Amino acid sequence: MKAVLKFDIKSNGALSAVPYICQAFGAFAGGQLADMLRSRGILSTTAARRLFELIAFFGTGGCLVITGFIACDDRQYAVVCLALAVGFSGLVRAGHIVNHVDFAPKYAGIMFGITNTFATIPGMIAPIVAGALTPNNTQEEWRNVFYVCAGFTVFGAIIFATFVSGEVQDWARDHDDPPKEEQMRRASSFVVPVPS
Repeated sequence: MKAVLKFDIKSNGALSAVPYICQAFGAFAGGQLADMLRSRGILSTTAARRLFELIAFFGTGGCLVITGFIACDDRQYAVVCLALAVGFSGLVRAGHIVNHVDFAPKYAGIMFGITNTFATIPGMIAPIVAGALTPNNTQEEWRNVFYVCAGFTVFGAIIFATFVSGEVQDWARDHDDPPKEEQMRRASSFVVPVPS
């Protein structure tokens, strides 16, 4: 915010917190809404994960693109767009973040560790790319940075939506566990004798 929007250090500190407050709200609201939609049978687990991931990533990408077109004189609008972008990103808590528990409950911690390790790579590369794309620190150069970020978020949303599953995967089951159909058959055929 200091480099692009020319906020002084005190304003920069306070305004830099706003997006993360929005993200916390998005995470909480998204999680509650996803659970409600699943518990009422409106969405399956897979559909809920897909929906919230698509909203999160397309919302974030859209806000980033819009931010690139806001004039430096309209800093308050840029802050709102960035706050909304990060707020939308909070919805991933109802998408891929919790999806590990869906498809591999016994290995969710390990799976999250592996996927999060790979997810940190863009965070390490992003400052280098942003620096290379903004040698003169102009609005047009920053617009390109926002385009690249938006492109990656949309690409990630499409990949996730294509391959997501909210069902426990075969490789994540114990071999002793009967298949889901067998568990359902046993559960529905269980009869409790009533003493007369």
